[in-house]
Amino acid sequence: MERRLYVIIALIITGFVSCQKDQGEIPSYIYIPDIRLTTTSAQGSTSDDIIDAWVYVDDNPVGCFPLPARVPVLAEGNRKISVYGGIKADGISTRRRRYIFYQPFVTNSFTLRRGMVDTLKGVFEPVVSYYPSNQITIWYEDFTDPFVPFFQDAISDTTINRITDPGEVFEGAGCGLLTLSATQNFVQVATSENFDLPKGGIPVYLELNYKANQAFAVGLRSIYPGNILNQENTIIRDTYDDNGVLVWKKIYCEFTELVSSNINAISHEIFFRVYKDQGVSVPQVYIDNVRLIYGN
Repeated sequence: MERRLYVIIALIITGFVSCQKDQGEIPSYIYIPDIRLTTTSAQGSTSDDIIDAWVYVDDNPVGCFPLPARVPVLAEGNRKISVYGGIKADGISTRRRRYIFYQPFVTNSFTLRRGMVDTLKGVFEPVVSYYPSNQITIWYEDFTDPFVPFFQDAISDTTINRITDPGEVFEGAGCGLLTLSATQNFVQVATSENFDLPKGGIPVYLELNYKANQAFAVGLRSIYPGNILNQENTIIRDTYDDNGVLVWKKIYCEFTELVSSNINAISHEIFFRVYKDQGVSVPQVYIDNVRLIYGN
């Protein structure tokens, strides 16, 4: 479906450009090999999964292009170029988003030449960053500290462990591991901290790096007077590659709708849940760089 969608978009763009060529107008091209994330020490890891470039020229939208991208532009000369990082919400290809928390790369003077391909590189390398703390809030856990800020649910068979094996850790000094022994079937842990998350459609996301030999869930624990509601938000698949090797991946889980639907909740927590799959003797779900992020 994703491939067919890009073919249709490409045909539309090609047809549009062809019509313009018939009228004597030749496009310039911007080549974008990649988009890189930079962070402050408080914001944590620079790991990302930016897959699309949302491109604007002189503040006018050109389109969304999968990376690496060759972008046709019907303009020439010195132009303002803005590039926003695009992601897949919940890891779903049909839920592509201009990631609201990344500030765009902007250059006010990039020379476009008709019929030529000019690459954004060097001083024009597209680098994006998070918005400052007066605009967004970030809670971040990278398992560097031996204290793990998650607690075991009352009905859970076990809890989360911090591991430091360099062969398993994604980066840094440690990561979290959710695993089940032969006699255990279920684990659920939630953040020790309660969050006053914004409602009314204000964006709320959970980012994380993960490696898993089976599916697991992340969800929202909403605290009401006299009641606690646990709701799964995203089911995340295992991370075996085409060669059957477990690899680390990055995901952006969109919690906006679920949070806003719990309008009367006093506060919220984020939970991780693993049920033992049939055929998996020892489930293992590694997590790192857990970043809860929302607008102020």
